[in-house]
Amino acid sequence: MLINVIIGVVHFFASVFLVVFILLHSGRGSGLSDMFGGAGAGGALAGGTVVERNLDRMTIVVALIFTFASVFLALRLQPASVPVPTTDSDTPVTAPGEAGTPTDSLPVDVNPATPGDIPSGDAPASVPAQTNPG
Repeated sequence: MLINVIIGVVHFFASVFLVVFILLHSGRGSGLSDMFGGAGAGGALAGGTVVERNLDRMTIVVALIFTFASVFLALRLQPASVPVPTTDSDTPVTAPGEAGTPTDSLPVDVNPATPGDIPSGDAPASVPAQTNPG
């Protein structure tokens, strides 16, 4: 169980870093170097392409960590299968309603409805028949 917690924490931090690294990537026509003074600027910040390559590598590594943590957690935390009940060979199998089954304790209607109790006609007994006032 401790491994699930550890992998869950790694998964959380990998997801946060993955979002941050993806947001740091260059958009259309602008790069990470443009954030720090533009591509035309000289000096120490002129090597923006190296920074972007390193950012790409870090993003790939974090994405792989996130993927493996997701698969690991999905496999480890899936619900346990429900065991199929088995009958012992010594226990007799009885059909529902036979003596000795739990259905014996259910209440039984001693006066079931007979066909004469059912009202005839198109409308139910509680609703009067309507005529067309035409």
